[in-house]
Amino acid sequence: MNRSIRASALLAAIGPLMLLMVMPSPTDGTAAATMAQPRAGVTTPITDISWSSRAPLKNNGRAESASVWANGRFWVISGFSSQNPPVYLDTVLSYDPANDAWATMPTRVPQPLTHTAAEVVDDRWVYLAGGYSPDVSRVCSGGVPCQFWATTNVWRYDTWTDTWSAAPGLPKARAGGGLVLIGRTLWFIAGSDSGRHDHTEVWSLNVDTGTAWQAEAPLPAAQARTHVGAVGVGTSIIVVGGQQGVDSAATFLQSNFKFDTANPAAGWTRIADIPQYRSHLMHATVVFACQIVVAGGDIPGYKGTSTVYVYNPATDTWSLMPTPLPRATYAHEIVTDGSSLYFTGGAPLNLSRTSFVGTAWSNGTQLP
Repeated sequence: MNRSIRASALLAAIGPLMLLMVMPSPTDGTAAATMAQPRAGVTTPITDISWSSRAPLKNNGRAESASVWANGRFWVISGFSSQNPPVYLDTVLSYDPANDAWATMPTRVPQPLTHTAAEVVDDRWVYLAGGYSPDVSRVCSGGVPCQFWATTNVWRYDTWTDTWSAAPGLPKARAGGGLVLIGRTLWFIAGSDSGRHDHTEVWSLNVDTGTAWQAEAPLPAAQARTHVGAVGVGTSIIVVGGQQGVDSAATFLQSNFKFDTANPAAGWTRIADIPQYRSHLMHATVVFACQIVVAGGDIPGYKGTSTVYVYNPATDTWSLMPTPLPRATYAHEIVTDGSSLYFTGGAPLNLSRTSFVGTAWSNGTQLP
């Protein structure tokens, strides 16, 4: 699955492609299907994505939230309501596209987070791994709590019952990494530590039987990074962009890597660079119609961009979409239900509440 529907997978980056259709989560309490049903792969290239306004977020604009598609809804979890000074949110919002309405869930998050990685299991369970969190023991500028720059905590949210539980923690504190589900295994990739130093380490956890994360092949030695985009592509993990360092010392990245979990001995291989240096892609990278959509993000100078790129794994090429996002942004949230894309939130300046739905096209024909 990608961050919202990564069960929509590609069998490989070459050859025939199969799109997995996620089955709707039942509402009668019965178990969700653990694997989606395949159908013929959609190989038609995306040539544009159009955007239309939808209901704005409730109450606050927000950025650096976790976002996923699960149980028929767009979920936006925690995040900032202000970045300077940092003000954390402990709320969970869900968007119902049928009614074009946002709802605030009754249960608050157990730990307010930003820069946390998110993934969905069985179209029901939302996993959050790592992230920044408020340090209430210290007061910083503006009279607000200082921040912990990383955590080992992993949380699991049940979208059916609005309840939280703790999952096995990461081996080391991290923030800004990627989280990808391949089969029944979660993979956590890269990220930065509590000293804001970037890392290459990769860990995995079986969601059914795992009690501790296992070390896996790391990214290449010189490719430590944070604020990455990461998606599942069949049995492969694809990591997109990100940055090395933070604030004025940050170097934005174009490089992207692929790791086939079915052939771990091959290690990480470099794929085509994204044309524009780009960071803050944790919740702005999704798989749609067998292609990877990277919409918006942070570009050098900490400026949000509205450009949208699409990566075709079959040809290892990137394409710039003619229609940009409705506004330039980074630290925003984009998900897909497999038929449409949904976009909300983000920086810079005043954090945004505006929301949009995206429709993908191939030479005038709507996809998928």
